[in-house]
Amino acid sequence: MRLRRRLVLGHLADLYRLALPVVVSRAGVLAMTVADTVIVGRYSSVELGHLSLGVAVHLPLLLTVMGLLTGTTISVAQAMGRGDLAECGAAWRRAVPVALAIGIVGLLLGLFGREVLLFTGQSEDMAEGAGRAFFILALGYPVVFLYFATAFFLEGIRRPQPVAWAIVAANMVNIPADLVLVHGLFGVPALGAEGSAWATTIIRWGLAAFLVAYAWSMSDRARLGVRARADWSWPRWRLQRMVGYAAAIAIGVETGAFSSVHLFAGWLGTVPLAVFAIVLNVIAIIFMVANGVGIATSVRIGNAFGRGDRRRWTAAGWLGLAVTVSLMAGAGAFMAMLARPLSAIYSSEPVVLAAAVPVMVLAALMPVFDGGQTLMLNALRGCADAWIPTALQALAFIGCMVPLSLLLAFELERGVAGLFEAMIAATALSLGLLSARFVMLSRRR
Repeated sequence: MRLRRRLVLGHLADLYRLALPVVVSRAGVLAMTVADTVIVGRYSSVELGHLSLGVAVHLPLLLTVMGLLTGTTISVAQAMGRGDLAECGAAWRRAVPVALAIGIVGLLLGLFGREVLLFTGQSEDMAEGAGRAFFILALGYPVVFLYFATAFFLEGIRRPQPVAWAIVAANMVNIPADLVLVHGLFGVPALGAEGSAWATTIIRWGLAAFLVAYAWSMSDRARLGVRARADWSWPRWRLQRMVGYAAAIAIGVETGAFSSVHLFAGWLGTVPLAVFAIVLNVIAIIFMVANGVGIATSVRIGNAFGRGDRRRWTAAGWLGLAVTVSLMAGAGAFMAMLARPLSAIYSSEPVVLAAAVPVMVLAALMPVFDGGQTLMLNALRGCADAWIPTALQALAFIGCMVPLSLLLAFELERGVAGLFEAMIAATALSLGLLSARFVMLSRRR
C-alpha cells in the first residue's frame, strides 16, 4: 500500500512539474488576447470590430499550423524516452524550416485580407480596417510558427519553463505597448486596432528570438543534436509528420464544428449570441488548464512509450485524466456558483445578464467532458496513435454536435441552452470514445 502511494505521489509530482509551466504559457497567450480586446474595446467599438475581424481571418492558419507542429513534441518525447537524444534536436531542425516556409506563405496571404473580408460580405470600411490589422498580424506568421516549433521542442525535452517565462514577460510588455500604440500616448499617434496588431507582431518576434537563442545556446545542445544536421530521410521523421497531420486535421474539425455552432447562435438573435460568446469565453479560459495538463501528459506518455514501459505510460494516461476531471469539476462548480458576477464582467445589460446566468450554470458541466476529451486526445498522441482519434473527433463534433445543435436549438426550441447541451453531449461522447481507444491500446501487445 505504501509503495503504491509513493508511486502515485511520484506520478503527481512529475505531472505537476511539467504541467504548471505549460498551463502558464497557454494561459498567457489567452491573457494577451483578452488584454488586446479590452484595451481596443475601450478605445473604440469600431476599432474593436476591425481587430476582431482581423483576428478571425488570422486565426485559422495559426491554429492549423500549431496542430501541424504538434508532432514535434511527441517525436521529441519518444526520442527522449528511448535514449535517442540526437533525434530530439533533429526533430526541431526539421520543424524550423517547415514553420518558416508556411509562415512566409501566410505573410503573402496577408496582402489579400481586405479582399477576403469583402468576399465574406463585410462592408468596405470594415474590410479596409480589418484587412490592415490582418496584414500587420500576418507579418508575424513566420516568427510565431518558429516560436511554436521551438516551444514544442522544449516541452518535449521536459523544459517548458523558458516558454512560461517568455509568455509572462510578453504579457508584461503587451499591456503598456497596447496602451501606447492604441491610445497614442507620449506623442505616439493613436493607431487603434492597428496599434494592437503591431504590439502583438513585435512581441512575437521577441518571443521567437528569445526561445531560439535559448535552445541554440543550451549547455547540452551537442548531446541533444541542436546544431547537428537533421536527417531528412522520409522514414526517419514519419512519426513527426503523422502526428502533425492528424493534429492539424483534428483542430480543423473541432474549430469548424464550434464555428458552426457559433453561427447558429447568431441565427438566434443578438442577445443569445452575446450569451453564447460570454459563456464560451469563460469555458475557454478554464480550458487552458486542461490543455496544459494534456500536453504534459502527452510528454510523460511519450517518454514511457519510447522506452516500451507499458505500465508507466498507461498509469500516466489515467492519472492525467483523473487530475483533469478533478480540476475541471472544481472549475465547473466555480462557474455555477459565480454565474452572475462572471457574466457581469462581460456585460452590464440586464437582459443579457438574465439570459446568461442559467446558461452559465448549465454549461458548468462542459469543462469536465471537454477537458477530459482533450486529455485523452493528447494521451493517444503520446503513444503515436494519430488517425483513429482524429476520426473519433470528427464523429463526435461533426457527426454529433452540429446536427444535435440544430435539433435542440431550433426544432426543440431550446435556444442557446440547446447549443450548450449539444456541446456537452458531443464532448462526453468524445471522452467516451477516446477513453475506449486508450483502453484498447493499453491492452494490445
